[in-house]
Amino acid sequence: MLFWMVDNIVVPLENLEKETIKWCRDILRNSPTTIRVLKAAINAVDDGHAELQVYHYSCTIAVFQSPIITPIPTMKSLFRFGFESASVACCATGMFEIGYACSRGSMFSCSDASKFFFWDSFHPIEKTNNIVAKFYSVLLDACDCKNLLQCYK
Repeated sequence: MLFWMVDNIVVPLENLEKETIKWCRDILRNSPTTIRVLKAAINAVDDGHAELQVYHYSCTIAVFQSPIITPIPTMKSLFRFGFESASVACCATGMFEIGYACSRGSMFSCSDASKFFFWDSFHPIEKTNNIVAKFYSVLLDACDCKNLLQCYK
């Protein structure tokens, strides 16, 4: 089972859409918490720690540049998606190495990257990115978006 972080709670992937709709309704009610979250998002944008992405014309989402905002893999979910390991990367040992030696076909990289969650010790492989993108698209489709910046201002 793959878990996803939504508003400081961890939910099973199967419940993501329902929890996301609930979360979106709550955030669009302009609660004091929402105002603080939006202010923090705008400050993060101003500080260069996030960027704003506009989807579906009026939907503004703050995308934080952090490796922490990713699905939390469990061993069962790794096997379900065809991964064999998240503790070792395709290139080098996966614990410390990032660099030019990590290229396709190099003697430091594996023969089948699709079996690994990470390419090197930091970067997910393309398959992982595609899975994360699908989950984000579910989140965006499930949320009846308004321009969150307008709610704040």
